[in-house]
Amino acid sequence: MDSTDPLLDEQIAYYRARAAEYDEWFLRQGRYDQGSELNARWAAEADEVAEALDSFGPRGRVLELAGGTGIWTQKLARAADELTVVDASPEVIAINRVRVGDSRVRYVQADLFTWEPDTQYDVVFFGFWLSHVPPERFASFWSFVARCLAPNGRAFLVDNLAPSTTSSDHQPTAHPIITRQINDGREFQIYKLWYTPHELAQRLGALGWQTRFQGTSTYFTHGWASREPSPLTIRRYRDEDHDAVWWLHNLALQQAGAHAGNGPWDDDLHRIPEVYLSAGDFLVGEIEGQVVGMGAIQKKTDDCAEIKRMRVHPGHQRRGFGQQILDAIEQRARALGYARVFLETTVQQIAAQALYTKNGFAETGRGSLGPFEIIFYEKKLI
Repeated sequence: MDSTDPLLDEQIAYYRARAAEYDEWFLRQGRYDQGSELNARWAAEADEVAEALDSFGPRGRVLELAGGTGIWTQKLARAADELTVVDASPEVIAINRVRVGDSRVRYVQADLFTWEPDTQYDVVFFGFWLSHVPPERFASFWSFVARCLAPNGRAFLVDNLAPSTTSSDHQPTAHPIITRQINDGREFQIYKLWYTPHELAQRLGALGWQTRFQGTSTYFTHGWASREPSPLTIRRYRDEDHDAVWWLHNLALQQAGAHAGNGPWDDDLHRIPEVYLSAGDFLVGEIEGQVVGMGAIQKKTDDCAEIKRMRVHPGHQRRGFGQQILDAIEQRARALGYARVFLETTVQQIAAQALYTKNGFAETGRGSLGPFEIIFYEKKLI
C-alpha cells in the first residue's frame, strides 16, 4: 500500500506520543475511568473477546499488525508457533517487548501502509487497527491482508463497537477524521471509524471474504475472516513429499506438546515406501500444493492394520481436515481387506482423542512411551 497521506504521518506521531499512556485507555484509568460498574462491564467484555480469540485458535505462523503495547501480543504468543509483530512506533514496541518477555517474538518497526510481508502467515490479527484505516483504503488494506495470508489462512480482528470512554475526544462523529488529545494537552488529527458486525460482513463479502463477526453488548466488534477456502486434496505419498511430511510431523507434535525429540522411532518417515506402501498406504492432504495433513496404514496381521502418523498442520486445524484424512484412511484399509484397525495417541492430544471417539474407536488400554502416557484405541471395520 502507498502512504502519501500526511494525516497518516500525524496518526503515527499520535501513537508514538501516546505510547506511555495507551494502557490507561484499555485499563480504564485516569480520564478513561468510568466508575466501577462500567469498568467491570468493559473488563468482562474484553474477557469475552479473549475467549473468542482462544476458540478461534491463532496457531501456526501468526502476524500481528499494529501490535501496540502488547495487550493482545501476550495472548497470541501463548498459542502461536511463530509470532511476528509489526508496528510503526518504536516506543510501543519497547513496551511490548518488556510486557511479553518472549524471545521467540519477532518485532518489525514499519509503517503498515508501506510494509510488505517477507513470508505468508496462517493467521493475521489486528486489534483496534481497522478503525484507523482511511475509508478509501479499506479494500486495499484487505488486499494487503490477503497477501500476508498463506493459502486458507485466516484473519481475526477486534475493534470498537461504540464509544468506549467518557473522554470528550473519544466520541464518534460522522466524519472519519477526528481530533485526539493526549495527557499533556497536545492534539493530533487521526482517522477513526466505527463498524458494526453487519457492515463488516457486507463489505468484506463483496470483496470475496467469508466472515463471522459479532459484537459484545456494549464495547467491541470481533470475529474472523477468511478467503474462499481451497479444497483439501488427498492423495498417495510421493518421494518428493519427504521433506514436507517430516516438517509437518515435527510441527504438529510440537504444537500438541507431544514431541519427545527425534530418534530411531521416527525412522519409518525416512523409509515410507518400504514401511507403508507395499501392504498399507501413506496419504497426504494438500491445499494448493502445500502438504497440510497426513495419515498412514501399516499392516500388522492379515486382517489387522495400525493407523499411524495422523497429523494436521496447526494453522489448518478445526476445519474438518483430520476427519477427511481419517475417512480416507479407513476407506483404504477396507479396500485392502483389513477387518479392524488400531492406533495410539498421547493424553496431550485432546483433539485427536475426540476425533477417534467420535468415529467409533474404543479405548482398549493405556501405557507409556518415554515421558508420555499413551491411549490405545481399536475399531472394527467389517
